[in-house]
Amino acid sequence: MARSFAIKTKNFLLHPDALSFYFFLFVSFFIMYPLSAYMAVSTVTEGDSLLQMWSMRWTIHSLTIDPANLFNANLFYPYTNSLAFADAMIAPALQAMPIFFLSGNIVLSYNVLTWFSFALSGWAMYLLVKDISGSRLGGLVAGMVFAFAPYRIGRISQLNVLSTQWLPLCFLLLRRLVLQDSGSFKLAIKRDWWLVAGFVFFYTLTAYSTFYYLLYTAPVFAVFVMLLQLSTKRLPSPALLLKLVLGLGLVGLLVLPVAFPYFEVTSLQSAERTRSEAQQFSANYRFYLATTDNNLFWGNTLSRFGGTGGERKLFPGALGLVFGTIGLVCPLVYGFLRRRKKEFSVVDEPTPIKQLRREGWVWFGVALFALLMSFGPALKAWGAEIPMPYGFFFDYVPGWKGLRAVMRYGLFVTLVVAVLAGMGVAFLAAGVTLWQRFSRNVRRFSPFGLMAILLFGAFWEYHSEITYINPKILPNPPRVYSWLAQPENSGAVIELPFPRDPRNSPAIRNFYSLSNFQPLVGGMSGYVPPVYGDMRDITDNFPSKESLALLQGMGIRWVVYHLNDENTPLPSGAWDKIESRIKSTKELMQAADFSTDKIKVYELAADPWMLNLARSIPTGSNVITSDYRRTQPATIEFTQTIFQRFGHKLYGNDRVGYRFPSSPPTGTAVDYGLFGADEDPSPYGFSATDEVWSGNGLKFYKRKEPSLVAYDVGRAASLRDYATLKGQLELEIGKNEVKFNGNSVGKGKTASGASSYLNLTLATFYPQKAIIRQGNREITLNLATGLTNWRSSNLNAGEKISLEPSPGQSLQLSRVELLDATSQNTEALSPASGNPAILNTTSRQDGDKFISNFEILTPSLSAETPGKYTLTLDVYRRPWGTHPSGHFGNWSIALPGSQTARKVEFTFDPKRQETSVTVDGNRVDMGAEVIRPGDGDWAVFIALWRNDPQNPTLNTQVGVARLYEFSLEGQRLSDITMLPDRPLFFLPPLK
Repeated sequence: MARSFAIKTKNFLLHPDALSFYFFLFVSFFIMYPLSAYMAVSTVTEGDSLLQMWSMRWTIHSLTIDPANLFNANLFYPYTNSLAFADAMIAPALQAMPIFFLSGNIVLSYNVLTWFSFALSGWAMYLLVKDISGSRLGGLVAGMVFAFAPYRIGRISQLNVLSTQWLPLCFLLLRRLVLQDSGSFKLAIKRDWWLVAGFVFFYTLTAYSTFYYLLYTAPVFAVFVMLLQLSTKRLPSPALLLKLVLGLGLVGLLVLPVAFPYFEVTSLQSAERTRSEAQQFSANYRFYLATTDNNLFWGNTLSRFGGTGGERKLFPGALGLVFGTIGLVCPLVYGFLRRRKKEFSVVDEPTPIKQLRREGWVWFGVALFALLMSFGPALKAWGAEIPMPYGFFFDYVPGWKGLRAVMRYGLFVTLVVAVLAGMGVAFLAAGVTLWQRFSRNVRRFSPFGLMAILLFGAFWEYHSEITYINPKILPNPPRVYSWLAQPENSGAVIELPFPRDPRNSPAIRNFYSLSNFQPLVGGMSGYVPPVYGDMRDITDNFPSKESLALLQGMGIRWVVYHLNDENTPLPSGAWDKIESRIKSTKELMQAADFSTDKIKVYELAADPWMLNLARSIPTGSNVITSDYRRTQPATIEFTQTIFQRFGHKLYGNDRVGYRFPSSPPTGTAVDYGLFGADEDPSPYGFSATDEVWSGNGLKFYKRKEPSLVAYDVGRAASLRDYATLKGQLELEIGKNEVKFNGNSVGKGKTASGASSYLNLTLATFYPQKAIIRQGNREITLNLATGLTNWRSSNLNAGEKISLEPSPGQSLQLSRVELLDATSQNTEALSPASGNPAILNTTSRQDGDKFISNFEILTPSLSAETPGKYTLTLDVYRRPWGTHPSGHFGNWSIALPGSQTARKVEFTFDPKRQETSVTVDGNRVDMGAEVIRPGDGDWAVFIALWRNDPQNPTLNTQVGVARLYEFSLEGQRLSDITMLPDRPLFFLPPLK
C-alpha cells in the first residue's frame, strides 16, 4: 500500500505537466532576480506594492478578528468602506494566509504570491494551449509569452494586475463546455457540471483579485463563446445555455457582497471616472509597440512608444508575434494547398491541424475585440473620432464608470497572441509542410530548437532589470508605530506634515500603520476623497483654531509630527515656529518624543463634537445637509461622513461639501438639518427655534413639529410639473400623503389623530393675489414679491384645497408639508425673512453653444438702499475643480437691487472660450476672466453675489447652482448633461 502510494506520488511529481510547472517556477524566480533574493525584506517600489501589502494584511486581520467590518479599514478615517477605494485584494489575501500564519511576514507573503503569479500564469497558459493543440512544447512557448510579456513585467508592483493566472483556466473550461456540448437535453444536462463549477471558482478568484478583470473579461468571454460556437457550425443546446446562465449567475451572487461596498462608495462620494478620463487612460497603436524601460533587449529602442506607466507597455514580444502569425496563418495555408493537391484527401488531414485551423480565427476574433475595447470610448485617427464598443459599456453597464485603466484590455491581446504562438509551435512540431524532406528535418530539430527558443524568450527578450528598495526599510519601522499599538494608546491618528499631493501620499505610512491598525486620517489608494486637499491646507497652519476644531470634531487623539520625513519635508526653520505655536496651545500636550527617528507625538484634548452630534439622534435618522456658500467644505464634508459612519441617511440640495446628495424620496419627511451657520433653514422646513446646536460655522436643527409628509416640489424631478403654476392645482389630504391633482406622488408617516394641516412655501416674481379654495371657502393670499409661507387651518383626511395664481401670472410652489395637528391651528401668511432672490432657470444646447435663460428677481436691500448684485457664470473642472488649477473661467454682470424681475440670457461657447450676455433683450458689458480653459470635463454653475453697502469691497455669495456639464476634447463636445429646468431660491446669509 505504502509502495503503491509512493509510486503514484513519484509519477505525479514527475509528470510532464508537473515538470512544466517547476520550469515556470524556476524561470519566474530568475526573472524576478535580484528581488527574489530579498523576498522577506524588500519589494519593487514604495508605491503600489506597499498599498497592496496593506490591503492584504488588513484583510487577513479583519477576516480573523472582525469580518463584518472588512471594508471599514483603518485608512482614510472617518470614511467607511475605505478598503473599496482600491482593489480589495481578497483572493490574494486568502492565498497568502498560510504563508503569513507560518512566517508572520506580509512582505514575504506578498512577494511569494508575486512569484507564483508569474509561474501560475505561465503554467495555466501551458495547460490551455496543450488542451487546444495537444502540444506541450507549444504550451511552454505560450506560457513564456503570456507570463513574462512587458505588460506584466511593467506591473510587477501591482499584484492585483498580475493575478492573471485564473484567466487561461476560465477559457480552458469554457472551451471544453462548448465543444463537449452534444446529445439530448436529458443526457447533456447531467454531465460537465464540474466544468461549470471550475469556471465559477476561477472567475470568482479573478473577481476577488481585481474588479477590473471581473468586468473586462465578461464581454471577452461572451465573444469567445459565440465565436467558438460558430466554429462548431451548430446552435448552442438549451443545456449549454442553462449551464452558462447558472454559472454566471452564481458568480454574480458570490461577487455581490464584495461589489456592494464599491457601489456605495461610487454613490455616496460621486467616485466615478469621466468619459474623457477613460479616454485618457486608453491605448493607442503606439502602446502595442512599447516595452518597459528596464527590458534588457528592447528597452532602449521600444520603450519610447509607450510614454510613462507600465500599463502602456503592450508589446507582446517578437517571439509571440512570429509564432502567433504562424499559428494563425500556416494551418490555413496548409489546408488550402492540401486541397489543391489532388493526391491528398481533406479527410486525411491530421486532426491537430484541423483543430488549429478551426480555432485560430476564433482567437483572432477575441483579440480584435479586445484591441478595439482597449482604444476606449473612441479611436482617434485621421482627424476623426470613431466610436468604439467600450463607449457602450461605459455609458450603460453598471460599474464601468468606476474603472479608469482601459488600456488593461491590452492584456487580452497579449493572451491571444500567446495562445496563437503556442498553436504556431504546435503546427511546426507536427512536422507538416508540403516538402516531406523539410518535414523530417523539422521533426528532428523541434525539441532542441524549441528549447533554445524558450531560453531566448525567457532570458533574452523578456528579461528585465528588476529593482528593489533598501532591505533595511520595511523590517525597521520607526518606534512610534509600535508605541501606538499599545492598548493604552489606542485612538485615531493624523500624521503631519500632510502630503503636498494627497492623491500620491507616501504608501510607507499605509505599511507602517499595520503595526497598530489605528484609524489614520488619509493614506494612499486608487481613490482619495478630494477633501484631503483641504486637510493639507488646513493643517499647514497647525495648530490653528480651524485645524484644532476639525481634528477634535473627528475624534482625533494623536498628532504624529515628522520633523525630517523625506516624503513630506518641512522647510528650513519651519519646525521651530510650529513647535512654538504648539507649546502655546492648551489643547495639545506632548505625549512622546522619538528623537532618533525625529518624530514627536502630541495628544489632542477631546472634544468630538461631530461624533456627539451623530450619536445624539437615533440610528438611521434622515438628515438634510447644505453648504450653500461652500465656505467650509472640509468641515461639512467630514461631519457628513461621521453621520454616515453612524448609519444616518443624508440628503441635500445639489453640491454639499464634496458630494452631490440627492433630495429625500418624494414624501419623506426629514426631521434633522445640518446647515451653514449663516444659512436660513426655512426652505428646508426648519425654523430658528428648531436649532439645538451651533458651533464651528455650522448649526444643527431638530424639528419641534415633525412633518408627516414633505415634498420639495422645486427639487424633486417627479414634481417639477407642479413647481410653476399657471393654472389651478388641487391638493388632497390623506392620512400619510398629499395627492397632487389626484396623483399619488409619495407617502410618509401616518397622522396620529383625525386632522393635520398644510404648510406651503410660495414664490412670485410680481405682487399678486393668489386664491386658495377649501370647500365653499375662498381665501385670497396677498403675495408680495419674494418667498412666502402659508399655513392652513386643521384639515381632515379626504379634504381638498386648490391653489391658483392671479390671472395671467405664474406662481412658484417650492415646498408642501403635511404636519400632525396636535391643537387647533389658524391660517397664517408670513413672508420669508432676508429678501431671497428668485430665479427660474432653463438651459439648452444650440450647436456648439450653451444658452441659459433666467428670470431673476434680485430684491432691494431696503426701500432706501437698492443694493448691488453680481450674477456669474462659473465653469469649473468636474467633479472637484478648484481655483485656479481647475477653473475654466467666469463671466459676470452687475444687477441692481429691484422689486422688478429681469430676463437674463448667457450664451457660452466653450470652443471659442467666449460668452455673451443680454438683460431684458439688450446686450450688456460683463467682466470676463478666462483662467485655465482647455480639454477636460467641466461643470457650469450660476452664482449670485451681493455687495455689502457698508463695506463695498465685501461680496457675499447668496447662492450657487449647477446648470449643465460637458466634456471638451480639442474641438469636440461630448458627455453633455443638462440639468432640468427649475426654480431656484437663493437666501442671503443670516446676520
